[in-house]
Amino acid sequence: MARTLDEVLLIERGMLDDATTGGTLGAEFTDAELELITQQILEEVSEHSANIVREVCLTHEDSREIDISGIENFGILYAEYPIGKSPRERRNVIPIDNDTIEIDTTLSPADADSGVLTGTVTFTAGSTAVTGSGTTFTTELAADYHIRKSTGSRWYRIASVTSATALVLAEVCRGEDGGADTASVTAYYDEEVAYLFCKKNHKLADGGTLTGTVTFTSGSTAISGAGTAFTTELVVGSRIKKSSGTNIYRVASITSNTALVLTSTCKAADNGADTVSLTIFYDKDDTTLDSDEEKAVIVGSVATAALTYINNIRTHIKEATTLLNTVDAVIVDMADRLSKAISYMTTGSAQIADERTTAETAIDGVSAGINRALDDLALGETYINKVSYGGNPESDYGVYASKELQAATELLQQAGSYMALHSTSGRYSEYAGREISLANGLLNQASGILRQVTSRLSLAGATNSYQAWANNQYAIYQRALRKIEKTPVWKEYPKD
Repeated sequence: MARTLDEVLLIERGMLDDATTGGTLGAEFTDAELELITQQILEEVSEHSANIVREVCLTHEDSREIDISGIENFGILYAEYPIGKSPRERRNVIPIDNDTIEIDTTLSPADADSGVLTGTVTFTAGSTAVTGSGTTFTTELAADYHIRKSTGSRWYRIASVTSATALVLAEVCRGEDGGADTASVTAYYDEEVAYLFCKKNHKLADGGTLTGTVTFTSGSTAISGAGTAFTTELVVGSRIKKSSGTNIYRVASITSNTALVLTSTCKAADNGADTVSLTIFYDKDDTTLDSDEEKAVIVGSVATAALTYINNIRTHIKEATTLLNTVDAVIVDMADRLSKAISYMTTGSAQIADERTTAETAIDGVSAGINRALDDLALGETYINKVSYGGNPESDYGVYASKELQAATELLQQAGSYMALHSTSGRYSEYAGREISLANGLLNQASGILRQVTSRLSLAGATNSYQAWANNQYAIYQRALRKIEKTPVWKEYPKD
């Protein structure tokens, strides 16, 4: 059974986890990221092994031009016109513009009968059976006519008309065309159509959500619904999954709009009613990959995800290098701070010695001044009780002594001020302490950056083992692409 997108993503995540000790690589990617990678690989796989789709296009009387504006994401390989021949009548096509091609043939379509059918026509997704209410299929239609739902884009060829209210298509109805059409608007077209065989991208079933509340019963194949529309939203072969679950179940039969039967019993983890209108379903024809193409998508997605992770690790290495440069700058700044601290401490120490010497010199001057004052006083004393002519020597020597004491006092004060200058050298110590504090802060900063570097480089340490594994997965992917490769061959088909 073809896998859904959710199942493929689960396998990919498991393979990524298996590649790492502790199984953590898969957790590096969100579902959205892994889905994006898978869709990219799906496109690449489609380039090597395309999804070939047959599109039904209407022709116009006496014109070989075909309107292709309703076809999306395609590359035309060839046309079949007229249809239903054995062997098939294949034709080359000539591009006219983005919306128009011309069938390369000498034949011209004849006048065709077209119109809308009477009554209400009901298409069944995944089935070739078409039923009607108030319809007249036997008179309005015949085998090889084509019909299309009013809201649809695909024309279906009629294989046989069973009755006025029943007919059989030549192919199963697509999921988007299922359900009852509006009364008396279903289109029909008589025979003159062309088939375009186109290359399109493969797709994985991405799922939709069912109307109403779906209830799962553990150990049972029975599913019940409330407000559900099982007969129009599902077909036999469709798959359903509880919104919070991981198990996917296939529909075996549909009993009514509110009851269906699964091909396997429900797991205990899924027991109970799901959230209203959130139960996921997948149409049986939503996945177009065969088993080899699916393997290529899975291994290619895993290899791409692993290489993406390695590139992210290399980004960490570059950031670690940038951080190391930052550490270098911080260390240089720290060394500069320490140099300044040493300079301040040296200057302060030298100043302390200079101030002590200057103070001692000033104190020595005080002693000399006091001695001189004492000498002047002694000399002055000798003149006391003596008569002096023309002067007052005892008084003069007293003045001299007073001046010497004043000078000694000033020297003593000067010595005191020199001694007070120890505060200046103390400020140099403060400056040195501040620089050391700043240097310590820079050291802490450098340590923090180095821890970041260590963390980033520890991630980079696993690069070699991851790289070898990723390279191996990529080599497996390339072999898988070669295995599914469908070499396009252009052929000149006959024109008539």
